[in-house]
Amino acid sequence: MQVALAEERKVTEKLSRNLELEKRRVESMEQKLKNSFRRSGDKSGAAAAAAAVQNLPDEIRGRDDQLSSSMEKYRLHCENLSASLEECEGKLASFEIQVKNDLIYCTLVTDTYSLFTLAMAWMTS
Repeated sequence: MQVALAEERKVTEKLSRNLELEKRRVESMEQKLKNSFRRSGDKSGAAAAAAAVQNLPDEIRGRDDQLSSSMEKYRLHCENLSASLEECEGKLASFEIQVKNDLIYCTLVTDTYSLFTLAMAWMTS
C-alpha cells in the first residue's frame, strides 16, 4: 500500500510539472504572438502574424488533448489505486474477523480444557 501511495505521489508530481510547463509554453506563445503583432508594420508581417494566429490554436488544441489524455490516465490510475485500497481494506477486515474468531475458539478450547481438568481433579478427590 505504501508503494502504491508513493507511486501515486510521483505521478501527481510529474503531471503537475507537465501542467506548469504547458502553461509556460502557452504564455510564451501568446507573448510571441503579441510581439509579432507589434512588429508587423507591413503586409508581410501582418500575414505572418495571421498565420501564427491560425497555428497557435492548433498547437494549443494538440497540447490540450495531450494534457487531457494524461489527466485521464491519472484519473484511471487513481481509480485503480482506490479499488486496490478498498480490496485491501476488505481483506484486512476479514483477516481481523478470522483472527478474532480463532482467538475466541482458542479461548473456548482453553476454558473447556480447564473445566475438564477441574472436573477430573474433583472426581478423583
